[in-house]
Amino acid sequence: VAGELSVPLATIPEGRLVPFVLPGGKKALVLRRGPDVRVYGDTCPHMGAEMEKARVCARTGTIHCPWHGYVFRADDGR
Repeated sequence: VAGELSVPLATIPEGRLVPFVLPGGKKALVLRRGPDVRVYGDTCPHMGAEMEKARVCARTGTIHCPWHGYVFRADDGR
C-alpha cells in the first residue's frame, strides 16, 4: 500500500474520474459509482498514456482512454 488517502465521500463527484496525488507523489484516479469507490493508477494499461482526461461511460460501466481509445471495465479493469 502506497499510503492512505482520507477524503469525504461526498466530495467525490459520482461517475467521474477524479485525480489525486497520493503520499509519496504517485498519481491516482478515484471513481465513485453510488456507494462503490475504485482507485486506479493514472496510467493506461494499454500503452502507458496518462488517464487523467479519460471518460467514464455510465451506461456500459467502462473507462475510455483519451489517447488510443482503449476501453476497460470500471469494476475489474478488464
